[in-house]
Amino acid sequence: MAGRARGRARAVPPPQPGETNGNGRAGRSAAAAPVSRGEAHGTPGPGFSAVSTHLQQMSLASGGNNGNGNGNGNGAEVSAGRGSVRGGPRPGVRMGQIVSMKPAMAKKQGEKGTKIPLAANYFRVQPRSGENFVLHHYNVAFDPNQDVAFDRKRLVSHHRELLGSWYLFDGASLFLFKPIGNDTTQPIKFMTPKPSGEVVEVTFKHVGEIPSSDYAMLQIFSILMRRSLENLQFKLIGFRREYYDLSVGSKMTIPRHNIDLAPGYVASIRQQENDLFMCVGVRHKVIRRDTVLDFMMIRRKEAGDHFREACQDLINATVITTYNNETYRIDDINWEANPMTTFDKKGTPTTFMDYYQDKWGVKINNKTQPLLVSRPTKKDRRGGEQKAALLVPELCIMTGISEAMRNDFNLKREMLKVTSLEPTRLAERYRGLIQKLTSNQDVMNDLAAWGLSFESVPIKFSGRNLGQQTLHMKDVNFSAGADADWGQYLKSNAVERPAKLQRWVVIAVPQDQRVAQDFIQGMNKVIRPMRVQYNPPELVMAESDRTQAFQAKIQENCRGVDLVCMIFPNNKAERYHSLKKLLCCDLPLPSQVVLSKTLQKGKSNLAVCTKVAGQINCKLGGALWRVQIPVKNLMICGYDAYHDSKLKGKSVGAVVASLDSGCTQYYSTASYHDTRQEISANFGFAIEKCLDAYHAYNGNYPEKIIFYRDGVGEGQLDVVKQYEVAALKATIQQKTGLPPKLACIVVSKRINTRLFAFDQKGEYINPSPGTVVDDVITCPEFYDFFLVSQNVRQGTVSPTMYNVIEDTGLGLTADHYQMLTFRLTHMYFNWPGTVRVPAHCQMAHKLAFLTGQSLHKEADPSLSMKQYFL
Repeated sequence: MAGRARGRARAVPPPQPGETNGNGRAGRSAAAAPVSRGEAHGTPGPGFSAVSTHLQQMSLASGGNNGNGNGNGNGAEVSAGRGSVRGGPRPGVRMGQIVSMKPAMAKKQGEKGTKIPLAANYFRVQPRSGENFVLHHYNVAFDPNQDVAFDRKRLVSHHRELLGSWYLFDGASLFLFKPIGNDTTQPIKFMTPKPSGEVVEVTFKHVGEIPSSDYAMLQIFSILMRRSLENLQFKLIGFRREYYDLSVGSKMTIPRHNIDLAPGYVASIRQQENDLFMCVGVRHKVIRRDTVLDFMMIRRKEAGDHFREACQDLINATVITTYNNETYRIDDINWEANPMTTFDKKGTPTTFMDYYQDKWGVKINNKTQPLLVSRPTKKDRRGGEQKAALLVPELCIMTGISEAMRNDFNLKREMLKVTSLEPTRLAERYRGLIQKLTSNQDVMNDLAAWGLSFESVPIKFSGRNLGQQTLHMKDVNFSAGADADWGQYLKSNAVERPAKLQRWVVIAVPQDQRVAQDFIQGMNKVIRPMRVQYNPPELVMAESDRTQAFQAKIQENCRGVDLVCMIFPNNKAERYHSLKKLLCCDLPLPSQVVLSKTLQKGKSNLAVCTKVAGQINCKLGGALWRVQIPVKNLMICGYDAYHDSKLKGKSVGAVVASLDSGCTQYYSTASYHDTRQEISANFGFAIEKCLDAYHAYNGNYPEKIIFYRDGVGEGQLDVVKQYEVAALKATIQQKTGLPPKLACIVVSKRINTRLFAFDQKGEYINPSPGTVVDDVITCPEFYDFFLVSQNVRQGTVSPTMYNVIEDTGLGLTADHYQMLTFRLTHMYFNWPGTVRVPAHCQMAHKLAFLTGQSLHKEADPSLSMKQYFL
């Protein structure tokens, strides 16, 4: 379903009329964390410019947003990612008091490779010196709730004389130079009139003091940056603090699919190694013109009696309301409610239809449509919100692209023209934003008041390139090449470890019989040079394309075979999920699925067969190539997680471990969890299974272990180190009886950072695979580096950030970690080229995705030594 969110959209819930809790917005408590619509008033008091000086002088805390937060920068849809400060400001926590994630005595800068000039999407922020100061932080609550941010700000502005000549209010949190009154222990309440005559009780509750050297100042900087984007008339859409230009002429319209592509930005300020920087990320938002009601009406025509089941595709979808542009995730559909349903509004029964007409001036036309349910997140519940929000489908716009759009090649081509920006075009977007900021007087006045300014050109610095790596097949060694693509070597060379494919079955429908026969002939041609022990398959025809027809043929013909290959006439999801579950859980066999249209490509059929043959070889326990890993007795693990698409509140975590020195033999395991405690316990269980598998394969336990942990937000690093790493170390100690020699490396893909190399004319180009950056734009409190491992043929390449949060007893240097990581990106057998993360993480993602999307339970352990999930 288009627009799915891995987590609930963290927007403010819509107002539930009559349901107030005395906080800044209907249905939600006023959070301590600054939200996105910051508003500054007056002139800052003395000492405001001291903020930047202190930030430069002190090592910053783990957390905040270093510009490594969200998305890929060029995609039509943005991704949730790491980088947002969680839990609000931390008054009293000074920057030097935050525990560093950098292991003791670690030198993070490497030396290997060739030095190269680079640039990045970071703009140096220039501070002014000044004296210390203290901000007073207040939470502001309203009774009755005020669900419109403008109303909240207007009510607070009534008390300008009391608040002083300068204050910063974002709709929930208020920052002042001086306290309100002499007693900060008691809340201060005022009865404040609105233009309508309604009187609202405004309560100011003192939270604490924030010194200029406090960690929370980073959030205040972020408020100022978001205010700067608002001053450019950019519109906040969604829950990731991304601002979009919706002005006439800025959006690209694709009429045939009834969608717009809006350009947008995200900006953040943080200190990197030695300087404050502003990191700018480019976004594109797909804004559809069809409502949820439009979607439901189409499904009614298509599904008939199964209408309600078809509408379940809306679950987990993200929508935007038409009346206030807020973003929500759909958790359920209330079929018993409709716009004529009444609720209690200040003691008076009111229908949703009347409420929206009176409150927003919106007329609802369809009186029988069901209502959408958006439940509060755990964070919302901790803030006091316990009730779900009810949304009217007619007033909700769909986001993202539908499955039909996703499969439309022409649409994707049109979208890529806009969203996939080459380095020079992307740099133009950066420069365009900087020019707009510096030419806007309101923006410059705000920044000047804080003693801040920023350079107008991206930062330039030196990086290194680790060079082309050597790969090994059974009879040939070769370089990965400048483009990191070695597909040509698979066509005529023996693979590193051939598997046995002696008894296997191909199942197809009657109309695809000729396609299946051509496929078998193609496999006969391409598999021989690989030296796989191969016999032609048995071709079995299913009676129809129904799931039950394939299941029957599998039960009749496939017991005891090496592999089941199924040729599907279309990509019907239900059939794929059901058959994968059958062959992974109930009748555990390696399986391969191929679409018939993929095989109907004439001369390219042999290329498809070559890829399928390589995939099958790996699913049977074979290996295609290897790299040289000089560290002996080393087990490398990768971890990733995926939220189950059906099991509410459950997530699956997958671990893939290599058992040999060339990283060609793997063991995999997956398990479900729903709490942090379960994650930690599962880490211990998983590493124990991996250790047992390593011992069974080698006759001894590994001396050293490197664990790549994907899917971690920066705000979770301390939890990962405190619980997950501790569980790993305890299990290793208990299992082997030796002190653990362990490294844990956090992998972050969803980052804003973009790196640029230069051509001979000085123009921006993509860096070559193997480009590494470990200084200037890295974090002073981390043992981190950026690595560009993959080659892209369109758009701008996205680096991956690696953060070594544990390094106990391995004796490896920064050069070792960087080179090892780069080599591991060569080991994903599903692609004859480098990938963006180490192969162990990529395979863990594939396993977690298969489990959470298709199986909804753990696969049979008999498959754990085979890459059945590729």
